[in-house]
Amino acid sequence: MSSTMKPSEVEQVRSLIEAISYRFKAKAERKGVDIRDLKQAAWERAVRDCRTWNPELGSLSTILWAPLHQAMSRELQKLSSPASHMMGDRDHGIDPDELPLDKDPLSTIQSRELLAMILSATQGSLHFAEIYSAFMVKEIFEEDAASRTGMTRREWQSFVRKTTEAIRRMSKQVRDQGAGWLDFGRAQRIFKIGRNSLYRWKKDGSIETKMIGGCCYAKSESLREKIGHESYDALLKEYQNAE
Repeated sequence: MSSTMKPSEVEQVRSLIEAISYRFKAKAERKGVDIRDLKQAAWERAVRDCRTWNPELGSLSTILWAPLHQAMSRELQKLSSPASHMMGDRDHGIDPDELPLDKDPLSTIQSRELLAMILSATQGSLHFAEIYSAFMVKEIFEEDAASRTGMTRREWQSFVRKTTEAIRRMSKQVRDQGAGWLDFGRAQRIFKIGRNSLYRWKKDGSIETKMIGGCCYAKSESLREKIGHESYDALLKEYQNAE
């Protein structure tokens, strides 16, 4: 059992939440409830349940379907109550669209590179990384994000700006230093190499590696030498044609 969600699991959960939230969309609109609040409730339940997920008991999607559906249903019921409407409209305060980030985090969080950047910028906290990502694509409001991280709104605004700036710097570092290098995740996909093999080659010095933006990169030319020129070129061409 894993205590943190892997990038592939994050993507599975996101797809599941989108599928379930579609069922609630019309009802939420009729009741004046923001569907993003239902999604956030589901994310919180998913993060908690993933900590105790045992793959031997079933796939992640199978195990999480009922709990996430229940989480959205309860959140909809809670936000539909008369008391919730007395709160009035909520103000974002800080607009994610105005922050200096080239890509919104959640759209590419399935990539190992950006996930590593966000986790690095949030001092390795998966909880903070999830909330930051959800806020940046406007799935949750500012006051919700602040509450769920135990911050005041002003502290949250400062946290968002600092985190965004840290990710922007790391993104620039990847662009500036990444030419001629491949991150391990991309190398695995292109050349059908196992993760263990890459780290073994790194350890024994078979390939040249370096850290960029919190991720491990291999020098393209050293990979080409290790894999073999013909195999490298053929697999790279196959991958590029499939994109």
